[in-house]
Order: sequence, then structure tokens, then C-alpha cells
Amino acid sequence: METPHLIRRDFLKTATSLTPVLFGTGAALFASCAPQQKQLEKNKAVVIRLTEDFWNAKDINTIDRFYSQKLVTHSPNAPQDGNFDSFKKQSIEDFKAFPDLHITIDDLVAEGDKVVKFWTLHGTHKEEWIGIPATGKKVVVTGMEIFRIENEKTVENWMVMDLLGMLQQLGVIPPLG
Repeated sequence: METPHLIRRDFLKTATSLTPVLFGTGAALFASCAPQQKQLEKNKAVVIRLTEDFWNAKDINTIDRFYSQKLVTHSPNAPQDGNFDSFKKQSIEDFKAFPDLHITIDDLVAEGDKVVKFWTLHGTHKEEWIGIPATGKKVVVTGMEIFRIENEKTVENWMVMDLLGMLQQLGVIPPLG
């Protein structure tokens, strides 16, 4: 019968001989993930830049830097038909109606060619927006977007936001309850 000391030594000897194999495999896996991780970080950087340089700066001239001409948008609560031109038109209206609009990124998650952004918008309703006359009221609205990124531009976007809460804050719809 073997003593525990001998068993331990044999185990350590086996484990030590496997270490290069295990670490070599791990390093190879890590190395193959590095380019993917780099791309995920690049995609997240695109979303951060478009939030700051396009939305927060309200600079319609940067739209071509961040959004593809082939853009397809999906939103249950946006008055647009889902293409680049309608998105640009609505963005201009958003900038005019909420001249102090500011979006804070609450969280970013990237996977594959998609980036998910959870956000909070602050703004004051100063001009007509989606047919609603200016109210002068401040709003705080939360939302979420999924951006599909190709060649550092958004080619597809899914967006949902608390439009009901926003309309209540604007006084268009009475509070529930």
C-alpha cells in the first residue's frame, strides 16, 4: 500500500509534466481571443464616440462618421421608417426640440458585431417634437439600443426607450394610477 506522501509526489510529477501542455493550450486560446477582444473594444469605442460627438454635441455633420448610408433602424416608438434619411431627419428634430439634450451611457456590453448601450437622456423640451408643441419641461428618460457595427459604422440599430414616461413628463399623457 502506498503512503499519501508517495501518492502526492506522483500526482505532482504528473501535474508538472502536464503544465506546459495546459498553459500552452490556454495561451493559444487567449491569443486567438485577443483580436476578437480588440474588435469588441473598437466597436464599443464607436458607440462612445457617436454618443459624445453626434448626440451630445448635437452635430448632425458627424452622422456619416458613425452611421452607414445603408442604416436600418428598428424601434417600436420612433416616428421613422427605418432608413438613414429618416433617422437623420428625426435626429435634426430631436436636436432642435431638446437643445440641451445629453445622453449618459449607463452601461455598454459587446458581443460579436453588436454593442448594447443602456442610457439615460436629460433634456428640456424647447420646440415642437413629434407634433407636441414645446412645453419647456425637463425630461429624464431611460433607454436601450443595440448597434450592429461594420467598418466602424452603425449599419443596424434597435432602440427602445421609456416613451410613455417621457410623454407623462411632458404632460401629454396623465400619470398612471
